[in-house]
Amino acid sequence: MIPYFISAHPGTEDEDMLNLALWLKKNNFECDQVQNFYPSPMCNATSMYYSETNPLKRVKYKKREDLPVAKGDRQRRLHKALLRYHDPDNWPLIREALVNMGKQYLIGEKPGCLVPAEDLDARTPAQRRKSGRHSEIDLRLSTLKGNQTFVPMVSVVVNKVSAQVNLDITVENLEQESHLRVNKALDSKETIRASHLTIALVMASLLANVLVINLAQKALRSDALVNRKLAS
Repeated sequence: MIPYFISAHPGTEDEDMLNLALWLKKNNFECDQVQNFYPSPMCNATSMYYSETNPLKRVKYKKREDLPVAKGDRQRRLHKALLRYHDPDNWPLIREALVNMGKQYLIGEKPGCLVPAEDLDARTPAQRRKSGRHSEIDLRLSTLKGNQTFVPMVSVVVNKVSAQVNLDITVENLEQESHLRVNKALDSKETIRASHLTIALVMASLLANVLVINLAQKALRSDALVNRKLAS
């Protein structure tokens, strides 16, 4: 079962979608199946969309309960982007909305934040998590940045380490690719052998059927000859 979310549904405001996004992130849930609400015939939500009236309460003449409906393109895109908070393409729109709502504290790297700051968009996931070789190199560079004498030397060392790591990764990728090609070749050979064996079995069964038919025909002929001799 794949969870399916509807965004920009009649009756929901920006605050509601933000609370839902925070709940999703708190529970480590990243949903991809998200669709904006579109009015369709024979649907109660469609009447809510066009009339902007709450149908769950009594509607009187010149007296009704107004219902918030997201109809603008920007607001509808924002509601969908909030449910897909983990997508970097949606971060600029979410940041702008959070600033307009006065919730700048939800922007950053803290556990309760919804989206990272702008300077984190260009970083890789490993760099944002501060894990792997990137964090170690950045830490060493930051500690030695005040000493101008050692910065060029550290830069050279870092470049050499990065080149060596990239070379190791390239060699490892080539080895993995060669293993995959060998396995594919072996699989293709096994498939060809299996197909040849299947064809041989089919031919053998056909020959056996032909032999059985010939034996049956000979038996019928011999029975016919015996019957003729007895009749004569």
